[in-house]
Amino acid sequence: AVRLLGASEVPAPLLERILSSSALSAALTSSHLGCGTPHVPTLAALAVRAVAATGCHAVGEHPALQVCKALPHLSKMLCGELFQQLLEVELPILPPEGSP
Repeated sequence: AVRLLGASEVPAPLLERILSSSALSAALTSSHLGCGTPHVPTLAALAVRAVAATGCHAVGEHPALQVCKALPHLSKMLCGELFQQLLEVELPILPPEGSP
């Protein structure tokens, strides 16, 4: 089902469900990064709000790590849009102590 979403915008209720699953979050991030034109708000939400997985292999698939690894391959424009989304939308909703 995640592959069917591709890089399109994910409806908010569905995104919240995906964010609560480390496997779904990792799969959706991979799908977005693999398409060439990811939906920036979804990608930013995945990188910041996805639950952390347990286990050494699962940690390496966390959306934030996937995004960091992909940054050198993303266009400057896409990186700029992602950075802006992270600062303007994701940062203000983090708890005071920061992201887990």
